[in-house]
Amino acid sequence: MNTMEQPLYNSRIPLNYIRLIEKKYKYVDVDQLIEAAGMERHQVEDQGHWFSQKQINRFHQRLSEHVWNKNVAREAGMFLSSPDSLGSARLLVLSVFPPAHVYGLFTKNAARFSRSSIYKSRQLEPHKTEITVTPRPGVREEPFQCDNRLGYIEAMARLLKLEAPTIEHPECIFKNGECCRYVISWASSSNKLLRRTILFGLILLPVAFALFSYFFSVHQVALHFLPWGLSIVLLVVLVAKFLSVREMRGVLGNVREVSEELFDQIEENYKTAQLISEIGRAVGRQGTSVDALLKRLAGILEKYLPYDRGMIMLADRERTQLNPKAWYGADETHFRVLDGHGSGLRIDPPGSPGIAGRVFHLQQPVLIDDIERLARKIPSANLEFARKLGVRSCIICPIIFGGKSLGVLAVDNHPTRRKLRQRDLNLLMGIAAQIGVSIHCTILEKNAQAKRNSGFRLIKG
Repeated sequence: MNTMEQPLYNSRIPLNYIRLIEKKYKYVDVDQLIEAAGMERHQVEDQGHWFSQKQINRFHQRLSEHVWNKNVAREAGMFLSSPDSLGSARLLVLSVFPPAHVYGLFTKNAARFSRSSIYKSRQLEPHKTEITVTPRPGVREEPFQCDNRLGYIEAMARLLKLEAPTIEHPECIFKNGECCRYVISWASSSNKLLRRTILFGLILLPVAFALFSYFFSVHQVALHFLPWGLSIVLLVVLVAKFLSVREMRGVLGNVREVSEELFDQIEENYKTAQLISEIGRAVGRQGTSVDALLKRLAGILEKYLPYDRGMIMLADRERTQLNPKAWYGADETHFRVLDGHGSGLRIDPPGSPGIAGRVFHLQQPVLIDDIERLARKIPSANLEFARKLGVRSCIICPIIFGGKSLGVLAVDNHPTRRKLRQRDLNLLMGIAAQIGVSIHCTILEKNAQAKRNSGFRLIKG
């Protein structure tokens, strides 16, 4: 495969750009920018999706044509330290670790963001570390990506709250270097300095007491000097304690966010496993018709999927329209809209512009994260129908078995307005495939039962 087409860069990289654009360059049309790069909005917002070098180059090229700042790549990297930036990336920086160790974690976790290069780090001095980035064979990066990395390294320094950080870039692959080398140095933190001051004060205090006692009486030293000395030491201790508590609050906040994110992921995986298990049990029930099976599957989907509404539609014998067979999340208002729209959705001819028809005939899923943004691309009849139902974001997946389309599975979020991402589409494609297998197995069971009953009648006759 051409390296320009290989998926090398995680979606969190362009997403960080978009967060910067929405914060500072609001006049840039993000949707047109994404479309020009050959990306989809739901792909950018899915942390499990990866883009190619060609897409990243197009993205940056189009962005550079619309913003005045020629250093926007470095600015996007630095934006990582902003509260409006990616929370999951900032979770990497836990201030409980020393800076050199955190930069080491940064290079070890770089593969989660980029597969284009090999990242390494080594500590040169107690307050100096080095990061090297070497492109993998065949990969051709662009200078703006070096600037973007430099911005990330600066953002890390900000997140770590390093004292007087200095970042040097003595070697660059775009200046005849074998790699991009970054050297980061910083001063000792104020908290460490205060701790050293406390230790020094505790050592110095008895020495000073003995020295003053040599020139003055012990009573005078204890009455005048000792209270002041102890007060200064206690003040420094309180300041150090305050700074430690503030740092610890930041650490606990990061740990809490990480724990919540991991818990949500574990819960999602568990529900998916239960969903697949229940679908298998539903298919295993004998004597079930296709309509009864689909209604049972709709109840299972409602139980485990995080979508407000869902519908399973199957094609008629002529394959000219899709008829609703099972659904969940619809109320009386929605039923009135469906009744007024007719018994089904027309999907003929195959080249019709309807979304459901294209999904059915082309066997390609569609994710619409905001139907109003795509209003100009959606047929007016479909758009009006979606508006009456209150659809804002939706996913439509083809139900396929043996290379033949049987129908479509559609879900959307109506009241919650939860954003849909690429991982949702991937999950639903797997479920749609399970539904296709379930329908086929049920039809086979029904046919087999009919043959058995026919055989029994012949024998009895």
